[in-house]
Amino acid sequence: MARTHRDRAFASLHHVLDLDWMLEAYRTTRKDGAAGIDGVTAADYAEALEADLLDLLSRIKSGRYRAPPVRRSYIPKADGSQRPLGIPTFEDKVAQRAIVMLLEAIYEQDFLPCSYGFRPGRSAHDAVHNCARRS
Repeated sequence: MARTHRDRAFASLHHVLDLDWMLEAYRTTRKDGAAGIDGVTAADYAEALEADLLDLLSRIKSGRYRAPPVRRSYIPKADGSQRPLGIPTFEDKVAQRAIVMLLEAIYEQDFLPCSYGFRPGRSAHDAVHNCARRS
């Protein structure tokens, strides 16, 4: 989008978000993660999937959506200490995925091939492998 419409400034992209978009965001969200602070699992959310996604979509578009607090959990480390971990609610994971999909569609094409951070299909391991190959 950004490449083909360089003269435009995107003030709002709510018109892009619709039920199909939210269904795709749901489809690509991991379903096996731990439940957030609300205790709702992916299976629970799927029971009334279309209604839940329409409600989420409405709250996002109206500006009423507020991410709930994350559930704090701790993972033991090899040295005996613990690493804190924040676990968002499943609905927040779907909302995050929908926005990531939207932003990737706009900005992914502008990144250079040598950019690896937080990009789909790329990892830190890919960056290290590329550096090792070039040296």
